[in-house]
Amino acid sequence: MTPHRDDVDQWATDPNREKLIHWLVAQSGKMYVWCGKGPETFDCSGLVTASMQALDLPDWRATHNAARLFAELEPIEFFQLRPGDLVFYGQPGQISHVMFFWTPEGEVYGACGGNSSTTSPEVAMKAGACVKSRRSVLYRPDVRGYRRYPFPKEEHDVIGNPHAA
Repeated sequence: MTPHRDDVDQWATDPNREKLIHWLVAQSGKMYVWCGKGPETFDCSGLVTASMQALDLPDWRATHNAARLFAELEPIEFFQLRPGDLVFYGQPGQISHVMFFWTPEGEVYGACGGNSSTTSPEVAMKAGACVKSRRSVLYRPDVRGYRRYPFPKEEHDVIGNPHAA
């Protein structure tokens, strides 16, 4: 499914989020390859960490997989999700996948459809593994939690936390 940037843009009012959304849309259709960190192929955490580098945030491509991102980023509740925040999946006690929250209807977006055996673009193409959107956070039944994308602190305090001072 091709993402509709206009749908997301209407909801992503912050310039940092807009920059992230535009960068992510430009990655649409690129193949999912295990351990892919960009720019031509990505795995799920590789897309997240490459997006951070593209936004001049810390370059965690070599150091952070989905489990480490889950452990280190700010936890949030489902109702606090904004475009670009992160949804994590896995078995109890084992985070193994991450997607971007995409629209108010609950779509997610990211590198998906592959696994540790998806080791080349050819294998990814056969599996349909690529950067794309999914209709629901629950496209997988193993949601483990949500994390705030690491934008500059003041951004999410203004629009994501109505209780911030």
